[in-house]
Formats: sequence, structure tokens, C-alpha cells
Amino acid sequence: MKPKGWLDDEPEEIDDPEVAKPKDWDDEEDGEWEAPKIDNPKCEITPSYGEWKRPLKKNPAYKGKWHAPFIDNPNYKGI
Repeated sequence: MKPKGWLDDEPEEIDDPEVAKPKDWDDEEDGEWEAPKIDNPKCEITPSYGEWKRPLKKNPAYKGKWHAPFIDNPNYKGI
């Protein structure tokens, strides 16, 4: 069961709201302006964030990835 308060759609980092695009920024010359990123403050007060996946249980009977057994063919004569 998903923990109470889990934030499904919150990103880990957000654009810094205190930083504005510089006045002398030219999109053609300097490229598209991107605000610096900061840690999302909503994520600090909740149990966690992002896509929630049900935890997996260990299977004690698991023996590894299955491969077909190699069986010798006595009728094979080669290429």
C-alpha cells in the first residue's frame, strides 16, 4: 500500500523562483534562458515523491534466469 502523503507528480528539482531572466539576455545570441534548479521544498515535508512502485518480495525458490538445456543431436552431420 502506498504511504500516506506520497507525491506522485512532483519533480525532485524545480526552477528557482527567486531568480529572474537577466535584462541583457538575448535569446538569439545566448540561447534559451533556463533558470537554475533548486530542491523541491514540497519533497522535504513528505514521505517521498515520484512514481510509486510496490516493493518486491524475495523468492527463495528463484534459481536465476532460465535457459533451455543443451541436448546433443546424434543425427547432426555438420555444415
